Amino acid sequence: MRLRHVKWREEGEQGRRVPLPDVVALALRRHLRDHVTWGEEGLLFPNATGTGLLYPYYWYGRIWRPALAAVAIDYFKPHSLRHFYAASLLSQGVAVSELSAWLGHTSVSFTERYYADLLPDAPDRARLAIDGALGASRHRSPLTGMTGIAAVASA
Repeated sequence: MRLRHVKWREEGEQGRRVPLPDVVALALRRHLRDHVTWGEEGLLFPNATGTGLLYPYYWYGRIWRPALAAVAIDYFKPHSLRHFYAASLLSQGVAVSELSAWLGHTSVSFTERYYADLLPDAPDRARLAIDGALGASRHRSPLTGMTGIAAVASA
């Protein structure tokens, strides 16, 4: 597949590379198998007549809203998919610095502020990571008989 930036950018502005999950790559391969690309630019999703770009009024009315109706969802902004992506990655422990770059945020601190409510388990993940690295969760303290962090806190 050929990489192309679809978001409008200033002259010379670089795009960004985002990891392509296998499930998305498979869906794109199926789409390419079942549908041809359109025009010199090889558009994946041309308009219904196959003559060019999808315009917002057409896309919302003929594609997005019927898709929501098909799954019984009244309202959901396409931009919410971006937040779903971010929340999914954070919940799986992807580093905020990596996510920030993939989202195109100007700084990691912006990403941290925006998604801080999704990181309440970060201290727990940190404790578990160090416990795993040091093997603390596998061994009982000879002083207290406790395991992990409880042994250190009470020693």
